Amino acid sequence: MRDKRPGPDTRTGPVPVDAVLGLLSLLRSQGVPSSEDLWLHALVSPARCAEFMRAFKLDVSLDLHPDATPRFSVNDTGEPEAFRRRVSSAHHRLGLETPWLTDFWALSAAGDGQTTLSIKWEASGMRVGLYFEELHQHSDAHGCRKRLCDFIGVPCPPVREGVLGAICVDIVGGAPMGYKEYYMVDLNQAMTLPEGLRDYADRLSSHPLTGKKRALHATRHDLAGAPCGHKMLWMTEATRPELATWAWNAVLSLQHDLGLPSGDNLRRMRRIVQGWRWSESCYVYPDLVSLNTDTEGRAERLLVYTSVK
Repeated sequence: MRDKRPGPDTRTGPVPVDAVLGLLSLLRSQGVPSSEDLWLHALVSPARCAEFMRAFKLDVSLDLHPDATPRFSVNDTGEPEAFRRRVSSAHHRLGLETPWLTDFWALSAAGDGQTTLSIKWEASGMRVGLYFEELHQHSDAHGCRKRLCDFIGVPCPPVREGVLGAICVDIVGGAPMGYKEYYMVDLNQAMTLPEGLRDYADRLSSHPLTGKKRALHATRHDLAGAPCGHKMLWMTEATRPELATWAWNAVLSLQHDLGLPSGDNLRRMRRIVQGWRWSESCYVYPDLVSLNTDTEGRAERLLVYTSVK
């Protein structure tokens, strides 16, 4: 029988800069004031993002809980040295000291794996996350992990099941507040998970083309090294428009089936998917779909890391 599945998405090259700005407008719609635009755009560089979005560069989170706060992340894809320079140039706005940042960059060479910055606007102030990611491609992943833990004074947690994918320090007011680490796992294989994450994993569908069900299992730790929550970030791998449609529908089903309370971002999510004005050039998709739980494993919220390809 002839295979009627559509071929891969063949669009190449940059996405429109206006599409990147459309994605960033989700921050404004969630309450980030327009007065933040100038320095944020200098930090992110929408034109550079547009150049590398198809390889994944920027996402804006949609927390579907009623008490959602806006968040985005941007990484160094295609420009590892320039990215670090832009972050360092914005150190005052990020609440970071230049000597601290210099020492942080020294923990892992630019271009070895991936470096990522996240910003979350909370009621108590701006929370900054600095990540070393793509550690499965790093020259010394567990050495980098040990150096970061020593740098911020956190005991290195025991190594878990899966492949170490990312590590992060959360910073508020210039001071480290916690540490997170992410392990890449195949949910079609037997593994031990907290109860809430196990239920979430069981509800996820395997990828329509590859049959895989891949995710990142993350644990949050306080500065004493104690775990203070878990995340399961489903990697949708929506590499073409019809897979993005499948993934968006899965998000809606998960939010409903998990019985989680919904806020305004559910409406924003529907609006951006249905009204995406650049569909001839690129598509908007949920790159990661994260369930956050408390230390007891109880589901708290679903977050959709939204990007463009």
